[in-house]
This record gives sequence, C-alpha cells and structure tokens, in this order.
Amino acid sequence: MFGFRGINLFMFLMFYIVLPIIYFTSRNEWKPKKNIMLGVTLPSELIHSDEVEGIGREYRKELDRWTWILTLLGLPAIIIKSVSISMTWDMFWLVAVIVYPQVIYIRGWKRLKELKKEHGYEPPKGEPQEVKVDLTAIAEVQREPSPWWYVPPMIMGLIPCILGLELWGTKSFWWMESVYLSMFVCVVLFFAITYKGFRHQKVDMVNEQTDLTIALTRVRHYNWHKMMLSSAWLTGAFSLAMYFLMDRVGWLLAVTAIYTVVILVLAIQTEFTVRRVQENLSRKYITDEYKDEDEYWLWGSIYYNPRDKHILKNARTGMNMTVNLATTGGKVYMFIGIIVILAMPFMGFWLMAEEFTPINVHLKNETLIASHLKEEYVIELEDIQSVEHIDELPPTRKDIGTNMDTLLKGQFRVDGYGVCQMLLNPEDDAFVVVTTEEDTYIFSVDEGVSEALKQKIK
Repeated sequence: MFGFRGINLFMFLMFYIVLPIIYFTSRNEWKPKKNIMLGVTLPSELIHSDEVEGIGREYRKELDRWTWILTLLGLPAIIIKSVSISMTWDMFWLVAVIVYPQVIYIRGWKRLKELKKEHGYEPPKGEPQEVKVDLTAIAEVQREPSPWWYVPPMIMGLIPCILGLELWGTKSFWWMESVYLSMFVCVVLFFAITYKGFRHQKVDMVNEQTDLTIALTRVRHYNWHKMMLSSAWLTGAFSLAMYFLMDRVGWLLAVTAIYTVVILVLAIQTEFTVRRVQENLSRKYITDEYKDEDEYWLWGSIYYNPRDKHILKNARTGMNMTVNLATTGGKVYMFIGIIVILAMPFMGFWLMAEEFTPINVHLKNETLIASHLKEEYVIELEDIQSVEHIDELPPTRKDIGTNMDTLLKGQFRVDGYGVCQMLLNPEDDAFVVVTTEEDTYIFSVDEGVSEALKQKIK
C-alpha cells in the first residue's frame, strides 16, 4: 500500500522522535536545579564560575555535534529497499541514541566532580546516614488522587474485549482478545502506578526548609498525576480506535503515530514543566545550605544507597523515578532494562529471517506441507475439498501475521475468498487456493506442485 520507502520513512520518524527528546533533556541537565548540575551538587559560588561555564560549553557542543552525527547515521534506513534490514538499522541506531548521550553526560559529570574536589567542596565520607524524611512535609502534601477518574478509560479499554466476543470460535479470537486485554491492562497499570505510587512516594528534601520541600513535592505529585491520568485516557481511546480501524491500515498507522506523538509531547511538556519550576524554586529558596547526596548517585544518575530500603527513588531533577541499585529489586529492574535495550537489534535479525527465508510448499506422502521458518501448515490430502490455481493475487487485508513486500504470512481477508490462511510471496505469479471444511489456504507454489496437487485430489 505504501511501498518500502513509505514504510521505512514512517518507521524512521517513529524512531527519530527519541533523539530530540533525549537531546533537549540532556541539555536541560546543565541548568542548576536544587544546586545540582549533571548530577553533581555544587555551591552557588561555584555554579556561576567561569570554570563551570567552560565545562558546560564543551558539554553542550558535544551534544550538538553528536545529535547531528546520529541524525545523519539514521537517514540510510529510509532508502534501504528491504524493510527488515531498514528496521534492523533503525534498532541499532536507537541503541546508539540511548547510550551515547549517557557517555557525554558521564564525561561532564566527571569533570564537575574533579572541579568540586579541587575547590575543596567534596564532603568527607563518614558513616552512611539513614535516609531522612520530612514528616511535616508528608502531612502537608500527601493527598491521594481519586481512583474514579480512571474508571472511564478502563471501561473504554474493556469495550473492544466485549465486542470481540463476536469472533468466538475463530482463530483470530484469542489474538484479538490478547491485544485488547493488553491495552486494558495498560490502563489498569497506569491506575496502579499512580494510586499506589502517590501513597508511597517520598518527599524531596533539599535542605532544612520545609516550605521548599512541600513546594517541590507538590509540583512532582501534581504533574505525575496529570501525566498518568492523561495517558490512561489516551490509551483507552486508542484501544477503541484500534478496534474500529482494524481493516483500514492507513488510518490505523496514522492514529498510532498520533497516539505516540501525543504521549511523547505530553511526557516532555510535563517533564520540562517540573524542571522549570524546580529551577525557579531553587533560585528563590536555596542558599548555601543544601543537601549533598552525591555519594549515593553513581555517575550522577544511578541511585545506590544500601541504607535506603526503597526500590524506587525520585530522580534528582524532573518528575521521573529511578531504582535503588543497592536493593535486589533495583538490580532486577536494571538487568531487565539493559536486556531489553540490547535485545532490540536482534528483533531485526528475526525480521530479516522472515523476509529472506524462502517459502517451501511440497507434497509428502498424503500430506501438503507449507514451510517457512518452520512447518507453518500441514494439511492431510483427504481433508482437501478443492484446489484452484490462480495467476494473480486478489486484494488482501491482514488480520494477523506478517505483511511485507515479499511475504504475506498469517490470517488475511481476501476479496472473493473471505478469511484465508496465507503463506506466499506476493511478487510471485503462481498461487494455489486450497479449501478444507474449516479453512481456506493460499500458497505460493510452482506449477509442478500445483498440478501434482490437482492430480492427487481428483
């Protein structure tokens, strides 16, 4: 429908959105919030020094330079003719986009740490202190959001599951129900994260000023609640759109793109709102009294505190949360995250195997076997009611499976034949339609197999 360049461009744009998000977030890390720059706590006189500004200029220049380099490195994915190779390129590129800004961040962090030590501001490492919590602030800010706001999006997520019951007994039923139930579960998880997270989230202690602690925590709580509730409603609406647009691929891709962009824009807007307020409050409240917890933050961004038993921890700036790597749960979260990131490119290798593995349809004894990466369909000849040879593939729409320029595999709706199980290369010029009592199959075959099959069925 779109051609390989259209699909490649769409996928590239979906991946590319990540780069400007990381770029602007990384640049924002240089602005002082709660006396923290690049994960290093600095006194006010050092924050505005020429030495710190020099480190900042180098940090921003390196970010700018590598953003342009990564942009250029991503462009070949658009012109690669193979969709699977293009996707593999995109995913390797995405790993680089995620990893390299962290390398730049750590370089800047190290230079600031060295400067802080040179000027004698590095606090002596004594006995680890227990984590302090401002109980007065907790009493002021802890108010649970109403769970009833999450009920409508949960209902929206359930509607496609209910409507999908009309497909009971078909092969597509369980696939469709799993997709829509997954969407519903996402909405429920948004509720669970927000509702429970608000109750157990710790307040932000910057110094001994309770007013500042209350203000910072209220900002974080309000924006976290707004983000999660908006995402829940958007996800519920998206699940409805998926159901009603399942036969309109173009519209479905457009709605998916809009959903993705709106979620990302909402996340960026919320994150930078929190950062801006933190920056303004820091200028208003913070004096030479500040809380230095640098020893608990590896490379300025990874929390490691054996005395803190909480698995989740507020990020030092913004509204995000991170894990405490000193806990078993934190190590598990971190391990899973690293595996997911490193595994992304290997999905591309699976797509390449899908695209380039030849289709093999052959007769073996009294059985018709259609194979690709494995035996996809095994049909006993005695179950076949009719065989038809066609030279041109009718218009098709995918229900479940793979839809590439050189491979159609899975369940499709085919004009003139209804719901069919397909395993074929649409660029071929010979296909066989096999009908059984339960299903209709369309395979790519050579003329010899088609004729042999007809002879067997006579």
